[in-house]
Amino acid sequence: MSGKFKAVRPEHSKVLDNFTNEKIQARFKEADSLDDIGTERQSDIFSYFTKDSLGISISVGHAMGDHAEFEINYQDIKDFMKKTEIEIWKDF
Repeated sequence: MSGKFKAVRPEHSKVLDNFTNEKIQARFKEADSLDDIGTERQSDIFSYFTKDSLGISISVGHAMGDHAEFEINYQDIKDFMKKTEIEIWKDF
């Protein structure tokens, strides 16, 4: 939300303006969950990794393309990343 997340498609650059910090944080708590798939409560935020960025996909209206993707460079979030012994962190 600090402005370092960049929309993958320019037409999605204003999508995050529709969310308060509190609302997006609440939605992030359910991100990547498949627990409620097919119900009203299913997660509509998913994450992915690229070579140099963390990506976030957020559900948007069909007219906007069904989802908007945002990416932030790992260097911009390195101070916020929880380093643990989990295997995935060895790649960063």
